[in-house]
Amino acid sequence: MYEVRQNFLSLYDCEMMIAYYEDNKDNSYFWKPNETRPLIINHKFPWLDEKVMLWVQEMDNSDLHIRSTEIVKWKTGNKMQLHRDNVCDLWSALIYLNDDFTGGITILEDGTQIRPEIGKCLLFKGSKIKHGVTVVSGLRYTIPYWIGISDSHTMTIGRKTNV
Repeated sequence: MYEVRQNFLSLYDCEMMIAYYEDNKDNSYFWKPNETRPLIINHKFPWLDEKVMLWVQEMDNSDLHIRSTEIVKWKTGNKMQLHRDNVCDLWSALIYLNDDFTGGITILEDGTQIRPEIGKCLLFKGSKIKHGVTVVSGLRYTIPYWIGISDSHTMTIGRKTNV
């Protein structure tokens, strides 16, 4: 099960998030499985956390929380093999911040292909659905969210609230 929302973020917001990454790239780390450079942004953008969690709430009425979020910079040659997210991550969200590159298509195990578009967001059950990314040519920026049950690693920002 997955859903896609166009224009989840505005062009301005996407450009601002890319600029934030570039201003703070020295704090990113090397992620060996796909050779990307994620920058952890837990607690940095509560307005975005809330926006993501409101959508998750529409899909799942469980008591869920944001477990982690990053801005990820993908370079030419980066890709991600089909995989499932951590079993504690019941939902995954992926926000595309740019689309001025080739490749970098999100692939789901059923063959579905989600093409990156500025501001588009994909929400899916990342621990249940295998997903990956085709080879990138250029620079690709995304914001992944991992959302799930509460434990010692769970953020409190963006916590589900009763509506």
